[in-house]
Amino acid sequence: MEENNHIEVSNELLADVIRFVDSRYNVYPGDAACMRGAAASSASFKSGPRNKAPFLGMGVFAEAKASRVNEACMDACCEEGAGSVDEFVDSRIDESFTQMLLRKIDERGITDVECYKSANVDRKLFSKIRSDLNYHPKKKTVLAFALALKMDLEETKALLMKAGYALSDGSRGDLVFMYFIINKRYDIREINGVLFAMDEELIGG
Repeated sequence: MEENNHIEVSNELLADVIRFVDSRYNVYPGDAACMRGAAASSASFKSGPRNKAPFLGMGVFAEAKASRVNEACMDACCEEGAGSVDEFVDSRIDESFTQMLLRKIDERGITDVECYKSANVDRKLFSKIRSDLNYHPKKKTVLAFALALKMDLEETKALLMKAGYALSDGSRGDLVFMYFIINKRYDIREINGVLFAMDEELIGG
């Protein structure tokens, strides 16, 4: 249910997001200046085609965090008395993405309908998620629910982890999302307006 009803974002907001992304995204020399100049040509996105030119940089990042997690897992598996793989998994398995999502909806005191509509997620998709405790959503769907539930950055990271994802400084789209979460701006149409202008994947079901 990915509707193209984005809010028309201001040049000031777009420039502010670009500065945020520029300060954290590892670009090749020369690309940063190109990105900073994006605001000057951003007006065309309101009625014209997507502007791809300002966003050419490609970051190169080491997967240090993933490596540390894997090492910790290996250490835990090698502990004396860890037992079989099944025993190890059963002793450590936590709530699934679906379970955490439904728990957060209850904690927020909102209805399922309010949640999936705010997340721009189709009713049929939400029904699939609710009926399958092991449902594996797309990352953009997880982010949409984080917005609908007005999660802070740590809650969002936890929800993403339940689905096997993470936020990365090596992704411009993720950095845009982080900007809005950090600044407590949860309107999915506003975020999608900026993502559209920056030619990044939109958030939603």
